[in-house]
Amino acid sequence: MIDLKGRARMIFAILGGMIFLVLQAIFPELPFTEEQSVLFIGLIAAYVLGEGIGGRVIGVNLMTMLKSQKFQALLAGLLVSVVKIFFPDLAISDAELIALVVALMAFIVGAGVQKAAGNRGTIAG
Repeated sequence: MIDLKGRARMIFAILGGMIFLVLQAIFPELPFTEEQSVLFIGLIAAYVLGEGIGGRVIGVNLMTMLKSQKFQALLAGLLVSVVKIFFPDLAISDAELIALVVALMAFIVGAGVQKAAGNRGTIAG
C-alpha cells in the first residue's frame, strides 16, 4: 500500500489535472488544442513525478510550496501556456512553447532526482 501521508502536493496536482480534463470534456469549446492539453497534463505529471522521486514527506504549508522550485516551474509553464492560448499573436511559436514546457518538465523531474540523491547519498552509475 502506498502511504499518501504528507503527499498533499501530489494529490492536489493530480486533482488539478483531472479537473482540467473534465472541464475539457464538458466544455469542448474551450480554446485549448490537443497539443496544449497534452502540455498541461505533461507539466502536472512531471510535477507529480518530481515530488514522488524526491521521496521526502513535506507538510502542507503554502509558503513552503510557493518557495519550491518545482512548483514555481510548474506555475511558469502553465502561465506561459495559458497566456499563449488567450493571446495567440504572442511572439512565441508553438514549437518554442513546446520546447520551453519540455525543458521545465525536465527541470521538475531533475529537481526530484537531485533531492532523492541528496536524501539517499549518491546515485550509483
